Amino acid sequence: MKEAQPILPAHGDPALTVVLHAAGSPDTNGVTSRLEPGESALHLGSGLRQAGEIADQIREITSPQQEALAYLLSGTPFAVTEHGALRATQNTWSAASLDARNTRAFKPSTTYHLSFSLFVSGNGPSAWAIEDALAAYMTPLLDALAGVSNFTVTTQVQLHASFSPSIAGPTFDEASGKWKLRKEDLSGFVNAAEWPLSPSIGEGSTINFVLYVPAPGHSPLVVADTGGTGWLVPQWGGVAILNLDEPTTPRKSTTDTDRTTLSAANLDEIILTFADQLTALIGLPSSPAGSLALRIAALQRERATALLLSTASTLGALSRLVHKLPNIPIPDTVATSVGALGNAQAASEASEKAFFEPSMVGQVYFPDEHKVAVYVPLLGPMGVPLVLAGVKELLGWYRGMREKVKRT
Repeated sequence: MKEAQPILPAHGDPALTVVLHAAGSPDTNGVTSRLEPGESALHLGSGLRQAGEIADQIREITSPQQEALAYLLSGTPFAVTEHGALRATQNTWSAASLDARNTRAFKPSTTYHLSFSLFVSGNGPSAWAIEDALAAYMTPLLDALAGVSNFTVTTQVQLHASFSPSIAGPTFDEASGKWKLRKEDLSGFVNAAEWPLSPSIGEGSTINFVLYVPAPGHSPLVVADTGGTGWLVPQWGGVAILNLDEPTTPRKSTTDTDRTTLSAANLDEIILTFADQLTALIGLPSSPAGSLALRIAALQRERATALLLSTASTLGALSRLVHKLPNIPIPDTVATSVGALGNAQAASEASEKAFFEPSMVGQVYFPDEHKVAVYVPLLGPMGVPLVLAGVKELLGWYRGMREKVKRT
């Protein structure tokens, strides 16, 4: 027996559903609280039945979201609600952490292009089972993120990929028996001049994921400070190193076939690393760690808030422009775009389009003095004969009236 109670009112989707399990229920397995990765639900066992304990659990889950929203709204007229709820959270957020998350993440977009590249120092491996690996570990994540953005995927392989000339290169550490990359070389590791990486062209940003296989003479290759084999490049993508000759690397066998083709088993951990990097690059919150569904819902609320703020700012600028230039024409398309507030994303894009409407922008640099200078030479030759004819008619009418008066 169990009962569920939504936190939000019945109209609309609840932000969090609390599921209370009866004593001895097999659903809790003795755990007092649990989050499911695919659910926006908090499962509570019989050990947490007091209102205060339940409130503490809910507060622990929702407080990071409150802090993030307060961070977005800080410095705006919406920073404080009617009840002052956001003001209270401003003293608790970690501004540095939120700044770092926003700095490394791409600008919100409706579409992202994911480019997965295999760069090999020598002539092998020359192929990889990237489709199988992506289907197993990346596709479920992209499906879950479908409500946030659309994703397109491309892959490529490049052999004889040399280190970037901008870095000193790895150094051998005799104590550990490993080649190590210095921290300051990580940002310049990608050889942009010779590696055919996908730039951000057209709609949507390109997120690059690079898998580098070093030559046997430079393997195992790790990061000096952490000993890891992967790192994030803010607003660009992620890099991972695969040391095939390292004993800890999972490999089915050492046959020539395995040497020329990376199997899905070789790529398991790599794709999981890329998936984790992707969540950071699109700005997905790291908490609550136990529920991907709640993290995605939090990201949707953050994006909606940011887009609404951007839309309000753009529409305000458009309104000020129209009031400043009363003679500027307002096409029907602009009126339609300004009213397209069905959702925050459409409103942001529509307002930007309305603000930069070509038929309006041209009028910004066309003051009234220019209108006089343009139209007077055109209307002058037409206006003078009309004025003279009108004066002649008035004089004739006046003379006629005088003659009529004299006769009477």
